[in-house]
Amino acid sequence: MKKFIVIVMAIMQAGLLICAENKPGSTGKTAEQKKSASSSSKLNTKDKEAKAYAHYTQGTMYESMGKYEEAIKEYKKALEYMPASAPLHTALGNVYLKTGKDTEAIAQFKKAVSCDPQNIQAHQKLGNIYIEKSMNKEAIAEFEEVLKKDTGSQEVNFILGYLYAKEGRDTEAIECYKRAVKSGGNVALAYYNLGYSLSRREMFDQAIEAYKNAVSLQPDWFEPHFNLGILHEIRSEYDTAIIHLEKAKALSPDSLLTVTHLASCYERIKNYEKAIENYKKAIELKPGDFVLHLLLAATLMNAGKNEEALASCTEAYKIAPKDAAVTFQMGAIYYQLKNYEKAIEFLKQTIEINPGHPHALNTLSYIYAELGINLEEALELINQALELAPDNGAFRDTLGWIYFKKGDWDRAITNLKKALETLNTDPVVYDHLGDAYEKKGLKKEAIDCWKKALELKPDNAGEITEKIRRLEGK
Repeated sequence: MKKFIVIVMAIMQAGLLICAENKPGSTGKTAEQKKSASSSSKLNTKDKEAKAYAHYTQGTMYESMGKYEEAIKEYKKALEYMPASAPLHTALGNVYLKTGKDTEAIAQFKKAVSCDPQNIQAHQKLGNIYIEKSMNKEAIAEFEEVLKKDTGSQEVNFILGYLYAKEGRDTEAIECYKRAVKSGGNVALAYYNLGYSLSRREMFDQAIEAYKNAVSLQPDWFEPHFNLGILHEIRSEYDTAIIHLEKAKALSPDSLLTVTHLASCYERIKNYEKAIENYKKAIELKPGDFVLHLLLAATLMNAGKNEEALASCTEAYKIAPKDAAVTFQMGAIYYQLKNYEKAIEFLKQTIEINPGHPHALNTLSYIYAELGINLEEALELINQALELAPDNGAFRDTLGWIYFKKGDWDRAITNLKKALETLNTDPVVYDHLGDAYEKKGLKKEAIDCWKKALELKPDNAGEITEKIRRLEGK
């Protein structure tokens, strides 16, 4: 046993060297050091080290056996002889950590770095504790010290990058992840984290390249494919977004976010069947989400499937009957189905729920104008809508159409021309303006407007062509 202790002491001796303030001739001892000095003043330095090693060895044995209280006592005794030993403070801090005594552990690790500012283990331990306590600024300070000793450490760069990102210091996070990329190891993860930080800075070109590098190293990794899809969607590059989102969907078929973004991208390129398919999948994943039913209804309307849209919107209405977006969509679908009574009913509900819903105000007033009823109320409604959105061309078209229905051709023309300032590709506005010009006796202007409407929407040729032929024949 004696031989064993001698060997252990020899191994430990290099790690327990005291720091400079414990050397002969140093000044400024702490109260703890003075207390220790008085209790062991009769021992020379070599004897103190021997005593410390013995208690340290006993402490490590207790620690390995899980007898942490005994280990703590031994480490404290060792510190009585070597109070300025950074490794002893670190060892004691480690045992405090194991017993859940974070406050005591922090105190010991701080003493360790005070004795030896280059004690990387103590800085790392402090940093980890601060992370667990969400003390990010303090954790950053500790890991910055670690990084000074090993700038190429991928682990430390990962940790610091994460902490910088949490604190909104994305530029510094980016630099950390760039170093992590160069350090080997898990380069795919380094590229992924780099892409994330770059995208937070809206450096989308570089973020895309980083994510591409990640998937080139790990082709079947869901997250970078999904994020690539989102970035391309943001840039309105829908075809490329779909490629990555389809890959993400294949890797994680039940990802709600993936299928909803896929549906949105497909709708943007007017591939309504694929959009509908993905919205239906989203509803399977989350049937109680009325917004998904609403999105499906809107897509079905765009696809010209108004009856199916009504069925989907009705499901949304069952879930959220007091939501203005739902009641408005119900009204809009009934309008498309030419069920004006039901459309008016739901649009009125919408305005009751949200009196400042500009589109409900506009649609209801437009229906009144189309039917030639309640024109004074229609005028009041559309003026409310225009107060909320004075530059909305569709609202201005409605106002002009109401004046047309009231027989006020001059005001109709004025407002319809103003509508064209923002809706100069809308065939309906040109058609309306042509009708107003005809009533005003401006034959050429009427024909020009109708021809423009015909050019913009040739599938509505029958009615407009007849109006042109009729006026030209006069």
